[in-house]
Amino acid sequence: MTKNAVRFLLAAAALVAVAPQAHAGKAIDHQVSINASAHSASGAFYAVRHSPDSTQWISCTVKMHPSSTALELQCKAVDKFEKELFCSTFDPALVQVALGISDYSWILFQCDDKDLVGLTVSKSSYSQP
Repeated sequence: MTKNAVRFLLAAAALVAVAPQAHAGKAIDHQVSINASAHSASGAFYAVRHSPDSTQWISCTVKMHPSSTALELQCKAVDKFEKELFCSTFDPALVQVALGISDYSWILFQCDDKDLVGLTVSKSSYSQP
């Protein structure tokens, strides 16, 4: 291989290394959204962690109380305007759904007063990884 060919390959490799990465497909930035009239909140963990503000957050926590064998699921969300929604349940089916949450999940939870009545967990290619 000639010196010019080696130089060309080294230059091409350097260019590829510093070039911006191309991304294809749909990507959605799911910040925390609270719908007061529907008593629901949604958001994607990764998007919220990387949001431009330090106010919003969303979580679902499964815990066991020392005096009980039942698991409790608590979900809470705070949007960028500091609006909050919180509810909980001991429903085993909803607890099971919550156990499927990962770092890159999008969740939607719905409350009836302080009772958690619905939980959707989604893992999709369009949730920002």
